[in-house]
Amino acid sequence: MVYESLEEAGTLEVTLTGDAPDLDALGFFQVHFQEIIDRVSYWVAIEGGLVPPGRWNSPHIRRLGRAFRLGEPGPLVKGRVVGVSSGSLIQEIGFALAVVVADSDMRAILQNLAANVVWAICNSGIRGVRSCFNNSNINRPNSVRPSNRRDPADIGPNLRAIVLALAESGHTAEIHVKSKVNGKVTQEVEISLSTKEG
Repeated sequence: MVYESLEEAGTLEVTLTGDAPDLDALGFFQVHFQEIIDRVSYWVAIEGGLVPPGRWNSPHIRRLGRAFRLGEPGPLVKGRVVGVSSGSLIQEIGFALAVVVADSDMRAILQNLAANVVWAICNSGIRGVRSCFNNSNINRPNSVRPSNRRDPADIGPNLRAIVLALAESGHTAEIHVKSKVNGKVTQEVEISLSTKEG
């Protein structure tokens, strides 16, 4: 599958503070974070009307499925590490959209995907989400209808798996996720990995 850069989606800065996790936990983190990006991408496309809830009948998804010989669609959007810094583990993640569905409508609906990922984390309902903000409060993405449903992008299981894997490896501080547009932070969430009861 060929992917092309999706600059209009912004970037995510993901920081792991505290003790360094082991490689197994770090790999687990990366795989589940890709799944979160993919789930949020599909959710935004469904809410924006480009992919119906039954999603396999959509022309976009049929094109995506035909790109695979086995007929099973892969990620709509892939996260790509565009920078890594030392100290605490800091990585900047950009996005790439599958070329077979990269028409102007799909690109427009995925604009600000980074902010949508932060919004979804804030609304995931997992324990440990400590603060969500973008100056005053975090806003629902423009393409998304209001909903009373907790965890509308269904990323809670992935976030819980990440938190447990990192905590079991001895990493007990925090995960900071920031959305950025042109290098400027627009939204941010902090997830505490403390294993203390409370």
